[in-house]
Amino acid sequence: MDRNDFLYDALPYLYTIGGVLALLMSSETIGRISALLLISAAMLVFHLRLLYRTERATKAEMRLTATAKVLAETRTALMKYARTA
Repeated sequence: MDRNDFLYDALPYLYTIGGVLALLMSSETIGRISALLLISAAMLVFHLRLLYRTERATKAEMRLTATAKVLAETRTALMKYARTA
């Protein structure tokens, strides 16, 4: 696994951990606001990645379905051609 891939996958978890720690350790308003912003950023990143991966999986499934349909049509056409030849 590439180091960049590891960092990419770990970022939302780091945001969440940092936000929770900042929320627990800070008694100042600015610290709590910063903590909530970090946690919100983590939730947004998780959500966007889920949407992207779901969309990508849906598109892949559509491609597989289309490919299976084309293969079935080609096989049918070849069978018809073989019978006439």
